[in-house]
Amino acid sequence: MIKSIIKLRIIQTYRAIAEIGIFRILILLTILFIAFFYLFSELSNTNNKYYISVGYFVIIFFIHIKRLDTVFLKIYLKKYKTIQFIEYIIISIPLIIGLLINSYVLIPFYVFAIIVVVHIEINIKKSNRNTKIQRLIPYHSFEWKAGVRKNLFPIYTLWILGLTTSFFIGTVPIVILILAIFQISFLEKCEDLQIILAFEKSSTKFISFKIKNQILLFFALVFPLLLAFLIFHFDKWYIITIELIILLSLQVFFVILKYAFYKPGEKPVGMQMYSSFGVISIFMPAFIPVVWILTIYLYFKSLKKLNFYLNDYN
Repeated sequence: MIKSIIKLRIIQTYRAIAEIGIFRILILLTILFIAFFYLFSELSNTNNKYYISVGYFVIIFFIHIKRLDTVFLKIYLKKYKTIQFIEYIIISIPLIIGLLINSYVLIPFYVFAIIVVVHIEINIKKSNRNTKIQRLIPYHSFEWKAGVRKNLFPIYTLWILGLTTSFFIGTVPIVILILAIFQISFLEKCEDLQIILAFEKSSTKFISFKIKNQILLFFALVFPLLLAFLIFHFDKWYIITIELIILLSLQVFFVILKYAFYKPGEKPVGMQMYSSFGVISIFMPAFIPVVWILTIYLYFKSLKKLNFYLNDYN
C-alpha cells in the first residue's frame, strides 16, 4: 500500500507539472533555488535561524491541518502518521540541510515538533460553528463566512491571545501573521460559476471588488491588534508597517492568483504551486518584489480567464 501512495504522489506531481507547464516550472525552480540560497545564508545568522525554523514549522503545521487526505490514509494505512512524518521531513530538507551546516543542535527540536504535529487531529465537524460573527461578514464574502465557520476556535483563540499579550513586542506581529495565513487559506477553492455570475460585473470590476473586499475584511480582523501594538510600542511602528505592506501585497496576490487559475468548484493544482511560493515569501521578505511582478503578470491572466465567463458584462 505504501508503494501505491508513492505512485499516487508521483502522479499528482506529474499532473501539477502538466497543468503549470514546463516553462513556468523552470521559472519557479529558479525562484525556489534563489529562495533556498537566501535561506542558507540567513541561517548563518544567530537570531534568524530561530525565526526561520519557527516559520518553516508554521508552514508544516498549516499544511497538516489543511490536508484533506488524512481520512483516506487512515483508512488504508495502519502507519499513516509515519507517511505524513516522512512527507513533512522531505518538505523540510532545505531547512534541515541549512541547520546541519549552521546549527545542528536545533534539528532534534524541529524533528520532535514535526512528530507532535503528525499526532494532531482536527475534528472538522466539531469546529463548524454558526455564530453572530458570521452575520457581521457581508453576504457576498462567502469565502470568509465558510473559512471563519471552519476555523472559528483557532482564530478566536489567537485574536484573544494577541490582545491580552500585546505588551510583548513580538506577540501581535506573530499573531497577525498567523491570522493572515489562516485568512489566505479561505481562497484555496474556487467558487461555483453561478456565484461569480450573480455579481453581474465585468472582469476588471469583479477583480477590483474582490481585492477591496479582501483588504477591508483583513483590516477589520487585525485593526484591534494593530491598535494594541501601537499603544504599547508606538516607537516600533515601522515593524507593524512593514509587516502590513508585506501581508497586504499577499492579499492582492492570492485574490488574483485564485482567478488566474479559476476552475468552477475546484482547487486548481497550478494555484496551489504558486500559493506555496507566496507563503514562503512571507518568511523571506526579500522576495516580495518578485510577488509584485507575479501579481502584475497574473492580473492580466485572471482577466483573460474571467473574460470567458463574464464576457456579457464587459
